[in-house]
Amino acid sequence: MTIEKNNRLLEGVDSLTGYYYKEELNPLSKSEILAKFKDRTPAIVKGSYGEGETILFGSLMGLSHLNSVNNSFKKLIHNISKLADIPSVVKITYPKESSVRTRVLSSDKTI
Repeated sequence: MTIEKNNRLLEGVDSLTGYYYKEELNPLSKSEILAKFKDRTPAIVKGSYGEGETILFGSLMGLSHLNSVNNSFKKLIHNISKLADIPSVVKITYPKESSVRTRVLSSDKTI
């Protein structure tokens, strides 16, 4: 995807990748096209509804983060949370010299 507009939502976002499908978005005349697919069709559209704002993504954006750490996607989620005034639920702090112990639980049973 190509970032089209300098918008607070996409501040610090270099590039984004969608996966599995490309939805055909038909933005209304008052909408903003924030990003486009390689074929130049709208990929991310920002609009308004009543007193709020809408953001429509034309693909599965989160899968890029599942495949590998994607800093642009992390920044996008951070920007959305910040603009929507959603507080961070978890804050992790640790001393410089620290270690982490992990445990993996496994079972043959399915839920």
